[in-house]
Amino acid sequence: MQRGPAGQVKEHNYRAMGRQGRYQPHAWCWTPRNANQSAWMKLMRQAGLWFVAVVLICAPASAQQQLPLSDETITQFVTAVLHQYFDSTSVFEISVSGSSQVGDLLIVQDLLVLGKPAVVHGLRGEFLLHLTGVEVELAALTNRTVKTRRVQKATLVAKSTSAAIQEALSRWSESLINPRIQLQNGSFVVTAIVRRNGALYPTVAHGALAVVQGQQVHLVLTDVTVSGSNVPVDLVGNELARINPLVDLSKYPIALFIDRLVLHSDGVELLATNLK
Repeated sequence: MQRGPAGQVKEHNYRAMGRQGRYQPHAWCWTPRNANQSAWMKLMRQAGLWFVAVVLICAPASAQQQLPLSDETITQFVTAVLHQYFDSTSVFEISVSGSSQVGDLLIVQDLLVLGKPAVVHGLRGEFLLHLTGVEVELAALTNRTVKTRRVQKATLVAKSTSAAIQEALSRWSESLINPRIQLQNGSFVVTAIVRRNGALYPTVAHGALAVVQGQQVHLVLTDVTVSGSNVPVDLVGNELARINPLVDLSKYPIALFIDRLVLHSDGVELLATNLK
């Protein structure tokens, strides 16, 4: 992991965001109004992914023939894929260019995705993903599995705020009461009351963010103070295990590795590429 000043990531973020001017958005995914609608939309997105896969596979294309595909078709496909990994409250703007089918491959020359907001297990943030030279195996799509054979270049810029992380902490663990997080340059302080078997333990934890195996972001504690009598040995460790990993890029169909991770007073910023 290479750490750099927040300005480096911000500069890359702004530079990446500036690419939007070259694209015209093709689709938006709107937020469902209630739980029933959310479940229905999830089912429809899964069915949509399967339907698009069948249409693409049944298209008459040989290994030597290149069949152009509409941007709308690929936009629907990408939207369905994204909602397999993100919460239904996420909103995406997707732009594609140069899509085609060659044999058993779906090829997209240029893909830009803006997720704002992008919500993963209740953690709210935003990201900009830019991909070039993407090749997806069509056969795997019938099982609702996305398998990329090749990605020429992938760049991901993502960020979240201290308020969003604080809200997510209370959702991830019912044992954490009124958690408060304060971010600093390179470190954080969390204060909370931990509940265990009816007992309450005021806790103050100092720590930092660490990159694990190049693809995960973990909360690492450097100092913990717990008040109360008969404090369980595994009190803080159990809560930490429920939270980590904070970010896990290994579960996505494109191999992305974290280049920079910046923690500052306003939030967390991350830069990842497909280059180790």
